[in-house]
Amino acid sequence: VPVAGGNGEVWEHLCLSAIQEDGSALWPAKHNIQKLKQMEQAAPYVFAGQYRQMPSPPAGGFFKPDNIEIVDALPADVVKQVRAWDFGATENEGDFTAGVREALGADGFTYIVDVTRGQLGPDNVNKRLKQVTELDGMGVTVRIPQDPGQAGKSQASAFVKLLAGYDVKAKPVSGDKLTRAQPFAAQVNVGNVRMLRGDWNKDFIEELRNFPNGTHDDQVDAGSDAFNELNGGFEAFFADMGFAR
Repeated sequence: VPVAGGNGEVWEHLCLSAIQEDGSALWPAKHNIQKLKQMEQAAPYVFAGQYRQMPSPPAGGFFKPDNIEIVDALPADVVKQVRAWDFGATENEGDFTAGVREALGADGFTYIVDVTRGQLGPDNVNKRLKQVTELDGMGVTVRIPQDPGQAGKSQASAFVKLLAGYDVKAKPVSGDKLTRAQPFAAQVNVGNVRMLRGDWNKDFIEELRNFPNGTHDDQVDAGSDAFNELNGGFEAFFADMGFAR
């Protein structure tokens, strides 16, 4: 496809995938199709970007959301529930405010129970936070991020005060997005995460599929924080895996 640019000259964008449309290898002398398939299976996210010129593979790269089973109800025995938040600050534009509620079942599965999301200014963030917390009830822990510096501490303190009487945990944001999301992704990818059916399912799944190259990642951030709160934090995950952090 010709692309205009520069001083009026026309460029042609040539995109060559290591695996061609007919399923054959582009350069078999370098990597035959069997080797390419092995590489893709071992590291699908890296392979999609470097060898297929597609930053997010069709099945998802970092997350494989097609492995999430959609169910109609929570199990009877739920161990713990958390709703974590990721806050935006501008009405009708910019980053979204997202609140993701998750539950840990006695069956060992993590359940994504509900997602609320909107482009909200500060006043409406407060209204949404309080309204959703009241609807969730006392049995759901609320986790909110505490950004660095005094401003972050002040904002977190204001949220805790707003939700007086509820179980609220304000935690400093540590680690990059990929590190914080890794424990959640690991369980999604092996089918240990289920999702309650809702009209928010599609947007949530697509954000997982496109992470970390999508336009928005607010639901992923909140979902990862909820998962980490349920399961002891991403630090515990990496320790269990034998990695020094």
